[in-house]
Amino acid sequence: MSETLTEHGPVPAVFAQTLHDYISQDDLIRADMALISAAAVDPKLRPLAVRWSDGMVALLSPHIGERAARAVTAFADGVSMYALLYGTPMDVDDLTTAQQH
Repeated sequence: MSETLTEHGPVPAVFAQTLHDYISQDDLIRADMALISAAAVDPKLRPLAVRWSDGMVALLSPHIGERAARAVTAFADGVSMYALLYGTPMDVDDLTTAQQH
């Protein structure tokens, strides 16, 4: 993600493609969601579970501000959950459109 931001800047279509690539990896999102679910029950796991989100906010903040970075990170978590529950990721056009509004 860092390389993508450096190369393209905070372009919604580029972020959407990167996010789509991630949420298309079923085993990866299944493992991430399992960790999040476990952390909801066991507070000792929360630091590990929020590590990705905190890193994403830190990475995005210099480009779009901390408030927007938190919102984009929450959006990424939500579309990950969507992909897991529906068995298919949202398409790149939908992901791009959602970030532009």
